[in-house]
Amino acid sequence: MSRLRQRGVPAAVNSFVGRVEILSEVREKLAGSARLVTIAGTAGVGKTRLAEEVARTEVDAGAYPDGVHLLRLGDLADPDLLAQTVASELGLRDQSTRSSLDLLIEHLQTRDMLLVLDNCEHLADSAAELVGTLLLSSPKLRVLATSRQWLDLAAEHVIALKPLPFPDMQLEHPVDTLADYDAVRLLIDRADADGVAIDRDTIVDAAKLCQRLDGIPLAIELAARLLIAQSLPEVLNRLEELTPRAAGGTRLARNRRRTLEDALSLSYSLCQPDEKRLWARISVFAGGFDWLAAEEVCIGEGIQRDDILPLLADLIRKSIITTEMQDGRTRYRVLDSVRQFGARRLAESNEEGTLRQRHLDHYRGLAAEHAREWFCEREVELLIRSWRELPNLRAAIDFCLETPDQVYVSAEIAMNLARLRSWYFTGSLGDARKWLDNALIRQTDGEASTLSVTMLSLGAWMSVIQGDRTRADMLMQRCDAEIAVLLGDDVTPRTLAAQAPPSVLWAKGSYGFLRRADPRSLEVLIAARDRFRVEGDPGDAHMAALFLAMGTAFLGEPEQAHEASAVVLAEAEAAGAEWAISWAMWAQALTELMHGEPSKAVPIFRASLKRQHAIGDRWGPVWGVETLGWTAGALGDHRRAACLLGAAARLQTQTGVTIAGLTPFEDRRAVTERAARLALSPEDYAAAYNTGRDKDFDQIVAMALSEDEVEEDTVTGSAESVLSKSVLATARLIAQGLTNSEIAARRNLSVRTIEDHVNIANARLRVNNRVKIGNWVREHDSQR
Repeated sequence: MSRLRQRGVPAAVNSFVGRVEILSEVREKLAGSARLVTIAGTAGVGKTRLAEEVARTEVDAGAYPDGVHLLRLGDLADPDLLAQTVASELGLRDQSTRSSLDLLIEHLQTRDMLLVLDNCEHLADSAAELVGTLLLSSPKLRVLATSRQWLDLAAEHVIALKPLPFPDMQLEHPVDTLADYDAVRLLIDRADADGVAIDRDTIVDAAKLCQRLDGIPLAIELAARLLIAQSLPEVLNRLEELTPRAAGGTRLARNRRRTLEDALSLSYSLCQPDEKRLWARISVFAGGFDWLAAEEVCIGEGIQRDDILPLLADLIRKSIITTEMQDGRTRYRVLDSVRQFGARRLAESNEEGTLRQRHLDHYRGLAAEHAREWFCEREVELLIRSWRELPNLRAAIDFCLETPDQVYVSAEIAMNLARLRSWYFTGSLGDARKWLDNALIRQTDGEASTLSVTMLSLGAWMSVIQGDRTRADMLMQRCDAEIAVLLGDDVTPRTLAAQAPPSVLWAKGSYGFLRRADPRSLEVLIAARDRFRVEGDPGDAHMAALFLAMGTAFLGEPEQAHEASAVVLAEAEAAGAEWAISWAMWAQALTELMHGEPSKAVPIFRASLKRQHAIGDRWGPVWGVETLGWTAGALGDHRRAACLLGAAARLQTQTGVTIAGLTPFEDRRAVTERAARLALSPEDYAAAYNTGRDKDFDQIVAMALSEDEVEEDTVTGSAESVLSKSVLATARLIAQGLTNSEIAARRNLSVRTIEDHVNIANARLRVNNRVKIGNWVREHDSQR
């Protein structure tokens, strides 16, 4: 099973007790007519564990060709980031200004996939809106949600998850039957894992404990861990001391939330003072943390640095913290209910502001450290770590935006992640742009500063990459105006190069190259590179050198271009930075294409693409496939060029990259396209282009790396298996000779929707006009 097919689905760490029938019911509903199943229930009742078991079972069964993807939403505080977070967790990289919802719709519309959204209750309205939209646009998509409240959608099938069955100990029960109840079985199983045996002599107390805990799995698991240190009667007595049960009360009359709170309170009361402090303090983390972060954030007031690991181990033994291994390192997580309990204790201790500030300081420092140190053999490791810590970085920035005097810290973090190139490797420019915009909006003093001109220049750079030319020009004009204030109205290229922040020089040089195709931008990039070197920033200097190599390939002389690409490749190889090496190779191949022998560029482009694909990069391959298309055109293989252009267009749609905003790239693509259209008939060009456009990511990479001649795919299978129900209905009306307007009126849809159906049918059937769509449908319907 590939990493992508089971994204986010954890391996089981202990046995799944009970609920076999409910597990089957959920799977049967999803396999049948139910496209949205919501597991609803109170906190701690086992919603997440059931959803994980469903996901694991479906992965093992291979039930979904496009995979099972589990996303945990408990740490996401901002509903506006829901679609963006889902897209990111699915591995989609969007650098454009379009919405993440549009990206998801485009990606999922043909996917046969199970999407598991865990812990939706605090995002219920946004989750309902997102899921409803995706289900309408993606006919094969299935969604399994867990939530304390229903999503309240018409398509929703709700499974109200109740606590595990337990015996009513006010009645007589044969001792041998008590272990038949799932709640008691869970307690026995978890206690046994800790070396605590529950036998005939103690099982009655075990059953009483399960009844006292209302059969809530999380409460039972917490209690099981307490049995290491206390006997069953002692645990029972402590629970009764917390909240005595009313005489004759039934489990349905008791508040289950109070029951879980009692279990958490009991676990908390049995913790040592330092364990209590750490439990409260780790509640500031979002999406997990490592021990280094715990050491930096949670020390002080009774807890020393050397205490952290032993205390973490103690909380693991008490089931307060769970662990998972990622690339050989331990990462700690806290269940949402447990974290919220700790957050309430933290607020009561008056330490919340202090801990959130330490949390901010740690992740601010982490981003700065990674930005400084990425140009080394640990480059990919640092990039992956920045992606894993994105929930914590978001939490830190949210704290900044709540504190007026720290607003600019959010921009600083965003800019350091840009220096790391995190947004292009694993994240989204949408996050960075939002944070920069928030900081710029809050710039009330109107005074120019090094930070403000850096923010403006980086914002302009991001806007260029996103294809937002108007915004890019506006921000760069503001940047130039503020530079004039800082350096004097009569700013010359020499004073700019000597006095402007090097990061501003890099952004201005890149802007001039990409937006204006201005040869003078090369001198600005040279100045940025040299200034970074003087200031001891080798990674930033290398980025400037990389863009200089790209710029000289397009705008410079052959000797200058070859020298620049050779330097940047030598730097990357000396540093051992894998992703940087792949991009330096790409720049070398680009130089060979523009100023050397295109045939020599092909193996270098492919080697670069292969490296990027191997490390999980989904942004870099867009440019590799695009430039391989240019190279095929330069070599006269116009059919392959058209196919690769179609494939690159597909990747650009998936990632949000837009070449239209990058003038030199846009011009070169136009040259390649014109040559291919002149060499091929309109039908042949469309067929080749659609062949590339209709492949998925891995197929496109395989095709680009292959030396085999591109062959047009043959569409096989029934009409129903190739086209969705809605598109097929439109195609059959096309076959009857109806126009788009007539079809729209017949189906009560907009003409634009029908046009979209025609485009989808062209892509799916590898054809390029309505006549061929009609012929294909008639032929396949006649075979039924």
